[in-house]
Amino acid sequence: MRHLRAWIVRLCGPFTGGPQDRKFAEEIESHLAMHIEDNLRSGMNPEEARRNAIIKLGGIDKTFETYRDRSRLPFVFDMVRNFRHASRSLIQTPIFTLVVVSTLALGIGANTAIFSAMHQLLLGSLPIENPEELAFVTTSKAPKVGSVWGTDSGGADYLFSYPAFRDLERQQQENLAELAGFRYTNTIVSHQNQAAQCRILMVSGRYFSVVRVRPILGRTILPVDDEGDGSPVVVLGYEFWRDRFGARTDILNQTLRIAGQAFTIVGVTPRGFNGTSKAGMQPDVIIPLAIKSVPSPAVFGAERYDNYWVYLVARVRPGVTFERAASTYAGAYAETVEKRIQTGRYPMGPADVKRLRNSRLSLVDGSRGKGGIPDQAESSIYLMMACTGLVLLIAAVNSASLLLARSVAQRKETAMRVALGASRGRIIGQLLSQAVILAGAAGIAGLAVSSLALRLVNWQLVQGGAPAEYLVQHLHRPVLFYGIILALLTGLMFGLYPALRSARIMPTEALNQETKHATQARTATRIQRTLVCAQIMLSMALLIPTGLLLKTMVNLSRVNLGLQTENLVTFRISPGSTLYRPEWSRSLFERTEKALAAIPGVTAVTASSIALIGGGPGLRNSLTMEGYAEPSNPILKNAISPGFFRHMGIPLLMGREFTERDDLAGQKVAIVNEEFVRKFYPGRNPLGRKFVPGWGPDVVLDTEIVGVVKNSHTLGVREEPMPAYYVPWRQDDGGTMTFYVRSSLPPDQIIPQIRKVARTLDSNIPLEAVRTMDEQVGLNLFMERLIFRLAAAFAVLATALAMMGLYGVTANGVLRRTREFGIRIAIGANPAKIRMMVLREMLPLLAIGLIPGCPAALGLSQLAKSLMFGVTTHDAFVTAGATVAIAVTALAAAYLPARRASLINPLETLRYE
Repeated sequence: MRHLRAWIVRLCGPFTGGPQDRKFAEEIESHLAMHIEDNLRSGMNPEEARRNAIIKLGGIDKTFETYRDRSRLPFVFDMVRNFRHASRSLIQTPIFTLVVVSTLALGIGANTAIFSAMHQLLLGSLPIENPEELAFVTTSKAPKVGSVWGTDSGGADYLFSYPAFRDLERQQQENLAELAGFRYTNTIVSHQNQAAQCRILMVSGRYFSVVRVRPILGRTILPVDDEGDGSPVVVLGYEFWRDRFGARTDILNQTLRIAGQAFTIVGVTPRGFNGTSKAGMQPDVIIPLAIKSVPSPAVFGAERYDNYWVYLVARVRPGVTFERAASTYAGAYAETVEKRIQTGRYPMGPADVKRLRNSRLSLVDGSRGKGGIPDQAESSIYLMMACTGLVLLIAAVNSASLLLARSVAQRKETAMRVALGASRGRIIGQLLSQAVILAGAAGIAGLAVSSLALRLVNWQLVQGGAPAEYLVQHLHRPVLFYGIILALLTGLMFGLYPALRSARIMPTEALNQETKHATQARTATRIQRTLVCAQIMLSMALLIPTGLLLKTMVNLSRVNLGLQTENLVTFRISPGSTLYRPEWSRSLFERTEKALAAIPGVTAVTASSIALIGGGPGLRNSLTMEGYAEPSNPILKNAISPGFFRHMGIPLLMGREFTERDDLAGQKVAIVNEEFVRKFYPGRNPLGRKFVPGWGPDVVLDTEIVGVVKNSHTLGVREEPMPAYYVPWRQDDGGTMTFYVRSSLPPDQIIPQIRKVARTLDSNIPLEAVRTMDEQVGLNLFMERLIFRLAAAFAVLATALAMMGLYGVTANGVLRRTREFGIRIAIGANPAKIRMMVLREMLPLLAIGLIPGCPAALGLSQLAKSLMFGVTTHDAFVTAGATVAIAVTALAAAYLPARRASLINPLETLRYE
């Protein structure tokens, strides 16, 4: 214990040395005075008495050094001393310090901000207890022949039928793994006459036990709630509870209506609860899975083994492998396979039966969640991380160049200190301390920059309608550690070489005023020129992908959507989400259309079941068609009102549009697009041909094609032409319809009138996604625009930093050749010729940087490939444009020093020399 205390005292010695040193100095002086007094009494004169006393003490300085070595750790003392010296040196050069810190802060801040988003959306584990024990259940290579409903938490391999899940649930062995089922959906939730479309999470009774999330109020869904047809209880999501109920704690046992049915509130989830999804799937309310028919009877009501819609998640016991846990379900899974083959409504061919019987159930890692993040967003985050990495690298190279120039300017001081006995390790330590201090200050400033950058990005995301879970609310602890480590590594990266180079200085050479000075300056200049070439290369690597994204935006803005979006307001209503029967929904749609058409200034009203350019997946059906033995691949279906094509500006190429007579009492009819005809009836007249959604021996071809329309974009701006068919809304059972109102009035006048009409018709059905069609198109391209803006900002920043480096090298070269330029001007050189001499020296640097920059840009462009549209990664026009942009900015950066060189006064220069 005594040794530990002594070690701690020595560790703290450098920080408490002042008072202790003064105390020890007083003690030394006391002992010295006593020795001098003894010597005076023995007859010595004062000078001899003091000299003899110092000899007895062993020397004052040596005694002090011995004391310091014993009272503190030498390496800690040296480190503190180096930092103090470096701090004083940097304070004496505030402009240099400010430039380096601000440059690095921009790079570190941008990098940390993007890493924060990456950590929250991609890298971090779910905020639950022991996430490494969580697994998702999958059946790879198992054919899902039947009704496959959505992929909001992964592909179809992760989907199970409801009865299959219950079979597996009954067979689970809790000593190995605990199993739960869940499903996200949307429906209308109302409370106290306020209704809204909300995200619903349906979970089995063991779900919260599996994810180990505890409520902050009340209780969660329990196994008893999920028995039979389920108990009408609901757990509120934190944000829904806060926004709808004001975070009141007295809401337990109150009634909430979900899809028209009364539910009792029993609890509230903690903040940030996303279920088993990483982000983008934060539930508003959670209900038992057994009440599956309430949110969507058509989708979840059928308890068939060929109706796939449930996702499964398991928690594996500690020490149990995923493979062992999955093996315990092998028997139960084989039974569900046989039940599917024997009882499914949709027939299976021999090949599918064989594949299904050969499939196996397996568990895959679920610690990071699944679903919620579009692939495009994921690749965009990686692209932005690469861009910010290049920006930081350019900033570090720029800082290294500045430090190198600083070390050259201080070569005489460094040489003098070496000559006086300073070790080379001491020189390296002091210069590295400068770099670490600069990087540390830049790291602190960078965290502030990253916080500001995240606020700006969050604001952009809110404007684009992104879910609240995509917003990065604060810098998490791992992100802070990342920022600190990044700052320290950056400091070592840009400070190590200048420090090592300064340590190699020979005092006799450095103190020579002429030849050695010129040699050292030329060497430093060569290194700086190399660093500038690297900066130009990295800037080129950033500019080309940014140019590709710019061309993408131009191409997307020129896409012909095949429909007219001017003066068009759109909104959606979903009466099917409130247990309205199909005939009630159809009646509401017709009354809404007539009421909207009666608004003054409205010139056209139409509707479709798919929100045009809404970015959704759309409903697709496999068709059995006349003249084809096998069913088609899933074809996009859209239920529309009469006059849809005329009002939306989509040309009718053949046949007729739908009329009021196309209802349930008449012949089932359909209109197809050009791509449908091109794929299934090339060179033939499709009118009069018949088909039917579905397949099997009992299907009857009952739907007749009565028209053909031109291709148009239905789902998004990027959409490639795809086969699609349209049916009359009076012959469809859909519960959701999107209306389009064309008006001569501005949006801020027509939208309030639309809301008033909707409240009059049915106050329980809220309007959703109320916006102009132009805004809808803008939202569809939001991700591309956001990534382009960020990439452009990083490219501009990188180019600016590279040009700063080029300016510094050119200016340094002009300063070094001031005497030469003065002589040239004195003997009659033209100022324009002087400028050209300086600019010509810049051209090799530009060429050396640009040539390797092109292949580097090609690699980075691969990350942006999913965002590109109508452009390839090796577009020659974009490459030429980026080259010209860097060349022009480089000329501008070099022109100022070149102009200064041409304005040199020969008399003043030669007099100074």
